[in-house]
Amino acid sequence: MPQFKGHVSHRASIRWLPDPASEPTSTLVLTSSSGWFIDVRILSSRETPPPSLEVDDDELLRPSTDETSRTMSMERMDWAFSGSSKSTSGGKNKPRHSEWTHWVDSKTLYHEPPIVDAGDMYPVSKTRDLEKGSMPNPATGIDTEYEEVWDDMPIDVPEKSATCSTFLTEDEEKEMKGCIVKLGSWCQGVLRVGKEISAERWKFLVEEKSWVLVARVGEKSIGCEIAFGDDKSLEVGETIEAEGREWTVKEVDWSIKSRELEESN
Repeated sequence: MPQFKGHVSHRASIRWLPDPASEPTSTLVLTSSSGWFIDVRILSSRETPPPSLEVDDDELLRPSTDETSRTMSMERMDWAFSGSSKSTSGGKNKPRHSEWTHWVDSKTLYHEPPIVDAGDMYPVSKTRDLEKGSMPNPATGIDTEYEEVWDDMPIDVPEKSATCSTFLTEDEEKEMKGCIVKLGSWCQGVLRVGKEISAERWKFLVEEKSWVLVARVGEKSIGCEIAFGDDKSLEVGETIEAEGREWTVKEVDWSIKSRELEESN
């Protein structure tokens, strides 16, 4: 069976040069083997952002059975977007260059041109990358060089679940686009309907054998629950209805996760 090439990434910090690094958000990115990704960034409730935020210290990665405490106002939305990505292979003395094309974005409306951002990825360790690039600093609006530290997280796949599954919805008349990506024990969704935007993050709990809402920003329920069934019944191209919207199955990937391959060698 082919190796799963996607990853779950958590941002530890961002630095707008020449200022020091900090992490004002909880940022989690799910990327499939094909390069389809979903990036959800939720502002932290901390008064002072830490210089770096490790996975174990990120409160918005911790499941809670109280969904009301996990539903937040739009003021907590930093950025949420999904689309396609591509990367060069890089080399020993050459960084990996990555580009992300935003198909749906909390910062752009339906008919606006898609945002395309890019960065160079420098490996720090087997599970940590340093991304360097330039983009508008939201605090100033000026294009500024930045550095982001990203950590790869383990991919734990629940029973009867594919390693990764992706669902898309679109309705031009309603100016609607949405994406749901389930990767391992994580699931995230982004939905735009007109000027309204919603984002969700879910986590699978092994002990309870159930999915629990970790964070929701926005008033509309996205319908991430369509990703929580038996993936063996899913077929690429089929449509599933949820929350009054039709979702198309974009991909269902049963590739073996990297850690399983490493353990078997």
